[in-house]
Amino acid sequence: MGTVTINGHRPTATTSSPQPRAPGPPINVRSALSGPKTLLISWGQPTDPGDTAIRYYEVVASPGGTTKRTDGTTTEVSFTLPVGVYTFTVTATNESFRASPPPDPSNPIRAVDVPGPPTGLHLRDNDGDRIASDWVAPLSDGGAPVATYRVVWSADNQTSHIVEGIPAGPQLFELWLCTTPLPSGLTETYTFRVAAVNEANFAGPYSAPVTISMGFPPPDTC
Repeated sequence: MGTVTINGHRPTATTSSPQPRAPGPPINVRSALSGPKTLLISWGQPTDPGDTAIRYYEVVASPGGTTKRTDGTTTEVSFTLPVGVYTFTVTATNESFRASPPPDPSNPIRAVDVPGPPTGLHLRDNDGDRIASDWVAPLSDGGAPVATYRVVWSADNQTSHIVEGIPAGPQLFELWLCTTPLPSGLTETYTFRVAAVNEANFAGPYSAPVTISMGFPPPDTC
């Protein structure tokens, strides 16, 4: 057969360019608490990046819609929102600017803050050889129940001593003066402050300091 011509010209064959291809979704999206009101989000790269390399990932929190972009596979999200339970979705966008479908959301995770300071710290002389202290639980536990308290005390503004792990509940602590490593004297002024630690192991600010003056107990009472 002869060659077909149209108006004396041989027709030119045309081919269509392939359409850019989106990546698959990121895999294994996980979230964990990493600090006060701060969550660490991690995920794996898509098994299929599409037709080009991954350009960035976009992390979206629910509820609230807080969004963050990153080129890695981990990121921290810090919240100005109230403490609460969040999940996260992550999408991948490649160099062709094609976005993946979102994967299943992450595990639910509670954003927790530090507790507030205890209030109403009160000191009293207990039988001359002990300082008894009590206080009121903080108004806010930061989103996780208060687990323990820590007391900081000093005598005559000398070295501070920290007592950790005081159980929550009764909000009580007694300092036995007979066992303190302080020099004896006629009178010493003791200063106490107390802070709450919640179940996320976040310590809140200390209460306002409270002082009491005590005479060192005589030897026959110790």
